[in-house]
Order: sequence, then C-alpha cells, then structure tokens
Amino acid sequence: GQEEDKGSELRAVLRRDPVGRAPAHQFLDELLGLLRRFDVQVFGQVTPKPVGAEFDGKAVYASMLFALARSFHGSLEQRLAEGLMVGDFREARLNSLMTQAIARSKFGDRDALPRLLDVPVFGHSESHAGLQVADWLASALMLPMVSHRHAHE
Repeated sequence: GQEEDKGSELRAVLRRDPVGRAPAHQFLDELLGLLRRFDVQVFGQVTPKPVGAEFDGKAVYASMLFALARSFHGSLEQRLAEGLMVGDFREARLNSLMTQAIARSKFGDRDALPRLLDVPVFGHSESHAGLQVADWLASALMLPMVSHRHAHE
C-alpha cells in the first residue's frame, strides 16, 4: 500500500525547528501557496471536549459534520457550483450514523442542500490527496493555534 505522511509527524518536525529552517516549513509554505493558487477553500470546525463533563462524541461529530455541510453548501451557492464532501473513514456504521441528518435534509420532502451532490463519502487519507492535505493543515496549523488559544484562556 501507499505510505502516508502523518500530520502529527509534520507538526513534530515544525515544533523542533521554531526558527523555520527545516524543509517542513518550506513544504507547508508551498502547500499553502498551492491552495491559494487554486482558490481552495478549507472548511473545518473545532469543538474542544468539555473539561470534567461527559462528552457525546457521536452527537458532536454528527452536528459538526452537518454544520460543515451547510457552510460548504453556502460556499457552493455563492459560486453557483456543485460539490462533494469527502471525510476521513472511521467505521462503516459510524460513518452512516454521522451522515443521517444530512441525508434527511438532502433526500427529505425537499432538497435543502441542492448544491451537494450526495451525502458525504468517506475514504482513507493514504489514498485521497484531499484528506491528506486536510490532515496536514489540521495538524500543522489548526491544532497548534487552537491549543495556544485555549492555553491562554
């Protein structure tokens, strides 16, 4: 199979070289340049787990996925375009559970998300470039920013 470059490994290299001389910094800079060049929009949502409280991961993940679908649909609407969401595969039963609200909105009495071609599909990041890029961005940029923000609140 294909070998995957994990976002956590990229983040570790970046942390060991805060000055910015490691090739990983140039890689990330060129990746961001490529995304800008092709006018790529990245959608994400961060929901920290509550400290000392119960956390229903399935409910939170499902509601976040629905919120992302609505945001993505809004962007597609502005561009008069259609699109498809690809998520990181977890397990078949869980993936199906996570997309139920989107499926109801899409295939109910009226299509509330007509710009989405289907409910989100799921793949493995070692075989989907988009998922690999999302992992790098989440690990190398988003996680450090969110961690810094919450450490100072």
